[in-house]
Amino acid sequence: MNDPAEAALAHWRHLLQSLSAWPYPVLLKDAERRWVYANPAILDLFGLTGMDYVGRRDADLLGPEAAAICGVADHRALARGELSEDIERIGERSFRTFKVPLEEEGKIVGLLTLAPEVSDLEAARADADRYLACYQALTEINQLIIHDPDPQRLFSESCAIFARHLGFRLVWIGWVRPAMGKIDIAAHSPAVPGLDMADIHITLDPDRPEGQGPAAQAVRTDHTAIISEVTSRPDLDHWQPYYRRFGVHSIAAFPIRQKGQVVAVMMTYAATAGYFAPSVVRLLEEGAGDIGFALERHEELRQLARRALYDGLTELPNRVLFQDRIQQAILAGARTAEILAVGFLDMDDFKEVNDRFGHGAGDSLLREWAERLRRALREGDTVARLGGDEFGLLLRAESIAVFWPVIARVQSALSGNLRLPDGSELDMSCSLGIAFSPQDGEDAETLMRHADLALYEAKRRGKGVVQVFADALEKERQGLQSLRARLAQALAHGEIRLVFQPVVELPTGELRGFEALSRWHDENGRAVDPERFMMAVESRLPLAIAFSEYVLRQALSAWPQLAAMGHNGYLAVNICAVTFLSEGFLPRLWDLLAEYPDARRHLLIEVTETALLRDIPLARSIIGALEGQGIRVSLDDFGSGYASLRYLQELPVSQIKLDAGFIHALLDNERNLAIVSGVITTARTLGISLVAEGVESEEHGEILQALGCFKAQGFFIGYPLSLEEIPAWMAQWKAPEEWAFWAHHPWHVEHRKLFWGALAHQRWLQRLLSGKADREERAQALAPDGPHRCHFGQWHDSQTAPLRDHPLYQEIGALHEQIHSAMIHFLHAADLNDGRRDAERAAILQLSQTLLRKLWSLTDSTALPLGDDSL
Repeated sequence: MNDPAEAALAHWRHLLQSLSAWPYPVLLKDAERRWVYANPAILDLFGLTGMDYVGRRDADLLGPEAAAICGVADHRALARGELSEDIERIGERSFRTFKVPLEEEGKIVGLLTLAPEVSDLEAARADADRYLACYQALTEINQLIIHDPDPQRLFSESCAIFARHLGFRLVWIGWVRPAMGKIDIAAHSPAVPGLDMADIHITLDPDRPEGQGPAAQAVRTDHTAIISEVTSRPDLDHWQPYYRRFGVHSIAAFPIRQKGQVVAVMMTYAATAGYFAPSVVRLLEEGAGDIGFALERHEELRQLARRALYDGLTELPNRVLFQDRIQQAILAGARTAEILAVGFLDMDDFKEVNDRFGHGAGDSLLREWAERLRRALREGDTVARLGGDEFGLLLRAESIAVFWPVIARVQSALSGNLRLPDGSELDMSCSLGIAFSPQDGEDAETLMRHADLALYEAKRRGKGVVQVFADALEKERQGLQSLRARLAQALAHGEIRLVFQPVVELPTGELRGFEALSRWHDENGRAVDPERFMMAVESRLPLAIAFSEYVLRQALSAWPQLAAMGHNGYLAVNICAVTFLSEGFLPRLWDLLAEYPDARRHLLIEVTETALLRDIPLARSIIGALEGQGIRVSLDDFGSGYASLRYLQELPVSQIKLDAGFIHALLDNERNLAIVSGVITTARTLGISLVAEGVESEEHGEILQALGCFKAQGFFIGYPLSLEEIPAWMAQWKAPEEWAFWAHHPWHVEHRKLFWGALAHQRWLQRLLSGKADREERAQALAPDGPHRCHFGQWHDSQTAPLRDHPLYQEIGALHEQIHSAMIHFLHAADLNDGRRDAERAAILQLSQTLLRKLWSLTDSTALPLGDDSL
């Protein structure tokens, strides 16, 4: 016995024989995993008592299932070279195995296994531990989902969380590709050295070996697939090498659904057989459901973000995306010395088209011009619709000379005679203002402002003019310098005064707050355009700080008078963009509030969202400090600036103010309506208060309430008022009675098309009554079958039983016929005096409003399909 290894094993065998009465299984194997010693407990367990086992292997002595179980654990212990603890199931019994590699002179010479049986209590405790670990994993995943990660990050971090908490040997999530009949592994954890998961091919075909695992089964059946012991499944021979490599015994696959369809699958691998207790399976299924919910939410937000980044009419990028592309192009150009041209373009005399032929004709022309611009530009250039008939251009080249042929093509594409709906022709042209980077600005906001100034100068000079910013720069700089000097004097002499525009609760008309607005009359008594002097204010930080402090002091000092009038709502004060983010803003504000403590809890700070782009972390900290002191912050002109949805995600604001441009466009088309509806829904979902600016008609108030927005301001409600004018406004202001109806009858999303058709019918009537309808609309109104030719009539005629039998449906049809009859009488009766015509006009509009109410009552009172697609 000269071999040290043999001597060592003999020593261990002798020692174990002296302890043969131990009640639990003990087994000694040599380095080749041949049996050297087995105590009576293990011989009894496998029915080997009296058998000569020395020198034989597991496969010779045990059944194939038990041999496979023991073999995986042996290999793992020998590979680690240290004590290994595991749970192994033999038949219906579970053993906690302790495997100790034996070394002699640095070489492994044998393997000692001790295997006390696991009691039922220990098994229950293990299941409870797994349940708790699974619950902790779900908590982490739900925290992850709150932040709306992209799908790849969601998959990667979910795999890591499950693997970490539940001790899985492997977790992966794969996308289901039905068209290709396969599953693509997108993320996994932990890393598997030497194995590229992309090399694992999983098909959905059950007749192929690669399609016979639980992952494909879970996708095909839309149910969780569990295998409690993989070594007992010969149908999984294709996957057994992977199972042995990972050291797993039980596996489970969980389908991930999005809108009811299986879009992905989560695969989990456990080291012990029978790992997946029902309680754990339920939680893992819940986790898969949470991941599916996160995918749905991410997709919805992505769609909403697209609506926020693209113009609904032309499908071109809007101002937000245009600004972002400019900024990205600036960063890229800095590396390549590329020159950028930013152009602002609008159509000369476009207002004439809208005024003569309505917004429908105008929209049609805008779509045509958008397509012409696309064709005129080169690949890699950008055209955007900035609003109204204004478009933006982003061009790239190595030299300025390259831009001029492109600009000439743009002018040519949008010039020439244009045939109008009445057969006449309009000589169209476009005006264009251009700024170049880097000489005219090194950031997107500056370039856009300079291009806009150049466009203003081009429009001032006439039609079809191209104006480069450099030509107007000196003039603009001199004007701003002069304006800044005059503003500084105006502040010193107290010439800037405040006016207060009311914000009301739409359903009741109740006053909710005032927005303090700055007004300035120069030495000649002429009002200076607020946008003009605010541009001068924000162009110099010291002036901006002085101006903001002046306005804040004036507003706070006005609070006692507002309170004396009975106002107990908020007082909103606009803070200059550069001031809000400036050092010392908060200390100056605290000092001011110490002088006016009664106004503190009523103050609301408004800041334009584009201001926050410069430093979002700083903006977040300032807003947090304000909110911590009970001072709310509102994002002003929401939707007109950069990356609005990002602000809602990252900044703890209390309120947003929907930009007036959105409200003015509400009635233009159904897409604008859908966009505003999406913004309102987003704000309400996030628990953020919403105020709509620019309410200039009773109809704006009705539609906003129907969409779920209940606070607003605008000229229809009240113009900006001096303190002296406020009591008279408060005494006479009363919300239209119609507003109360819509506050209690919100629109249902599924009926939007129907209701838009009804509103379009109402506006058609208004054009006829005001004499602004075109010849085709007038002819339709006078036709004997007019009630069946209009859009609303066609919808009404297309409905089938049981809706046709509904009493309200019958009333709506009769009312619709009555409206058309009254309109025919109105259009034919040319000899009516003004008073009589006004009375008939009012009666027709009242009938239309009644139809709208009855129609909505119909949608409220029935679950029947309403055939929206027919509109």
